[in-house]
Order: sequence, then structure tokens, then C-alpha cells
Amino acid sequence: MNSDFDSTPGRAAREQVIALLSLLPGQLGGTWSLDDASYPDWPAWRAAEELAVTLRIGTREFTLLHSLDAERSARLVVECRYGTVPQFSLIECYRQLLARNHRNFPEHPSTYALDSSTKTVVHITSYLLESIDAEKLANVLVDGAQLAMRWQEEFDQASEALQNESSFPFTLQI
Repeated sequence: MNSDFDSTPGRAAREQVIALLSLLPGQLGGTWSLDDASYPDWPAWRAAEELAVTLRIGTREFTLLHSLDAERSARLVVECRYGTVPQFSLIECYRQLLARNHRNFPEHPSTYALDSSTKTVVHITSYLLESIDAEKLANVLVDGAQLAMRWQEEFDQASEALQNESSFPFTLQI
């Protein structure tokens, strides 16, 4: 377990996330036991073709999805947004995102993208909830937040460097 979350404030934040996630299905007509953390297959859940609950924390969005479509049912989609890309660096940013996706894809069910409407970098991860219990889910959220912080630092450094010079400080590893 991460040492940052061994501290009292860290434990409290983690427990709050677990509590929040355990209450959401109950608010929507089902229950989600912490002991058996799987999505219920009850009529209340099946009543809607697609059901989504989004929790927004700063630049991160955590969306619980339920759908009759097997590809989208019982998933948690974690979306992290980063700063706006400087206009003159869009092509290089695309190259960097492609390189990261190529490198990360075999190990992580995630992708980096560029939101063309807002010109912001977006990191999206999708998890099947049937295979993650509430405690592991809280760990996933923590890991996602830490990944977002690391990428934000790199992104900020790249943006500053681009404003000062024309080179991009990331190294491509394909």
C-alpha cells in the first residue's frame, strides 16, 4: 500500500472514497456489499438502458456506468484532464500521446487523448467492476490520482519549455 495513504488524513480520504462508492448503487435501487463487491443484476439496474453516475474531484471524473450493452456494463471510467496544450505544440503533443499509448497499452487499460474542443490532454481508464472490490477500487482511484499528478508535472514542464524555446522536452520511446 502507498505510504502516502498510511497517514491519518490519507486513511480518512481513502475510507471516504470507499464509503461513497459503496453508497452509490443503494441510491440507484440496488446494493453493493463491501464483502462481495459485484454489481447487482436486479430489475432496478435494468430499468434504464444506460445509467451513469459521475463523481468529479478537481480535474478528475469517476463515472460508474451500467448499461444493457455488455461492452459498457458495470464499468468504472476514470477521466483525468490536464492543462491546455499551447497552440504551436499540438502536433508534437499528438506524437507524445501516441508514443505513451503505444508504450502503456500492453500493461494498462488506459489511453491518452487530446480533446479537440478544449485543447486539453485527457487520460481515460476503464475498469470492469465485476473484477474489482471496493478496497481495490479505492486503490485504483488513488493510483489514478498519482498518475495524473505525475503527468501534470511533466505536462507543465513541457508547456513552460515550449513557451521559452521551440523544443519539446519529452523523449519518445516507441
